[in-house]
Amino acid sequence: MNKSKITFNAISAIVQVVIVGIVYFTLYKFILSQLGIELLGVWSLIVASTSVVSVANFGISSSIVRFVSTYIASKRTDLINKLVFTSLIFILSTYTLLSIIVYFLGTGLLHFIIDDHFISIAITLLPFSLISLIINATSGVFNSAIDGIQKNYIKSYIIIFSSIVLLVLSIWLTPKFGIFGLVYAQIGQAIFVLTLTFIFFIKLFQTPLNIRWNWDSMIFKEIFNYGFKIQIASILEMTLEPISKFLLSKFGGLTMVGYYEMAVRLLVQLRSLITSATQVIIPVVAEAKEINPNNITILYTKVFSIVLYLNILLTTFIVVSAPVISLIWIDHYESIFVNVLILGSLSMFFNISSTPAYFNYMGEGKNNWILIAIFISFSINSILGYFLGLNFGGIGVVISSSIALVLNAILIISSFHRFKEIKTLHLLSYYDFKLIISSVIFMIFSNYVFHSIFNVEITSAQIILYVVCLFLFVLYFIKNPTFMILRTLILKLVKGLNV
Repeated sequence: MNKSKITFNAISAIVQVVIVGIVYFTLYKFILSQLGIELLGVWSLIVASTSVVSVANFGISSSIVRFVSTYIASKRTDLINKLVFTSLIFILSTYTLLSIIVYFLGTGLLHFIIDDHFISIAITLLPFSLISLIINATSGVFNSAIDGIQKNYIKSYIIIFSSIVLLVLSIWLTPKFGIFGLVYAQIGQAIFVLTLTFIFFIKLFQTPLNIRWNWDSMIFKEIFNYGFKIQIASILEMTLEPISKFLLSKFGGLTMVGYYEMAVRLLVQLRSLITSATQVIIPVVAEAKEINPNNITILYTKVFSIVLYLNILLTTFIVVSAPVISLIWIDHYESIFVNVLILGSLSMFFNISSTPAYFNYMGEGKNNWILIAIFISFSINSILGYFLGLNFGGIGVVISSSIALVLNAILIISSFHRFKEIKTLHLLSYYDFKLIISSVIFMIFSNYVFHSIFNVEITSAQIILYVVCLFLFVLYFIKNPTFMILRTLILKLVKGLNV
């Protein structure tokens, strides 16, 4: 287990998320000013509609990461090229076929979820969005292979530069072509990513550029059997957001869909600060299972502690700064956006906490509980979302989505801890409890203070109490032992880079 490589990959993933987050923050603000919130909602629904094509992946991308790592650990590197070729042919075939089906079905179904005023634009956007999806799926094969040799930092660099390409193209094309300029920019970004990932794959795996049939039925059977359960889980998981958007469009309107899109994109980007770093353990776990299975539980315990610590910081930041983010991003205090952001961040806390168990399950190839948990959350999000939306409007849909995510996380964590005979409370230190309590107090009082600012005059006593709450949170954050662990890891990495 190369600790420096894991740390470098994790930090590269965090840097990627930060830069991409800044790019998307700028991009969404630009789109909002150029197109307006309703067209942003239309674009969001189109992206959600075409995402159904991802069912054609069948978990192949996750399989590639695991099997590349396994082949290397077991000295069977000769199979990697066959693995990638087999996966590539399958992905291209299934994505193209399903895209054609989605296009013809979508032109009819969009009438039920989008206002008549915007339907012609939506139908015209549909094929472009599908083309972008196919290109991204192709590059995903090469990306997964690179992740399998624990060179995740390369993918991070590619994503960073591609996001900048997207921003530049959007700023250039959107004023000329409107919402279509945004879609053209997405296709340009997808081509850029595919080109770079292919070049790096050729270089890293020393693969000669020759065109010959290299399909392997046995490898396909292996990766399909492993990936099938993951893909069923992925299908259910990826429908959570589209279903929420469709229900929001019905019960809350396109304006709420637009603000929901902005809030969710921000949450996903911030969530990736931790999950992208955590995801690097998949090939590490796969390798450990082949060489030393005892390392898996040790690795999980350490990762869980760090994830919890960073998760508390991230959730606190989002909840406390939600009104400020609204003022900066939307140019006014938008209660819909703020409420979605706060509810989403609280459910995201549980979701992020489950990622070490989730990725360990994937690394070991044990995916039953992932499937069960996501099926339950899918059912709750669909059924409860409809009834809460019917009775409480758009906010009811948001609440049901949050409940679904929380239950999903609890099931994955509890099942994994039973599987590994880990007692959850033993993972939490006295310092963790103090940090959690100070965080909850700070978040509650912060929202009370901002409510006073926007509705009544704020008093000096409230300002003093706010500062005290902030001070206690920062104090317990710094005094937590995990702070020193992370500080030491980062300093070692920086020192190593400077040598």
